[in-house]
Amino acid sequence: NLKFYESLLPGGQFIRVHNSFIINRDHVKGYTYQGEIQLSENLKCSLSAGHKREFLYFFGKSPKG
Repeated sequence: NLKFYESLLPGGQFIRVHNSFIINRDHVKGYTYQGEIQLSENLKCSLSAGHKREFLYFFGKSPKG
């Protein structure tokens, strides 16, 4: 499962953003407030509500609300 791989990856470089996704911060190109992360090579993944605060903190943003 992803929890195993998440524990192996360096925390400053990779972040869990959804129950199905762990992403590399170097490949993040953008984020929409509808919960979609835009990655390099025109890839996209979902950002779950439960991981949103950590994601925004990871990129130095403060969550609204």
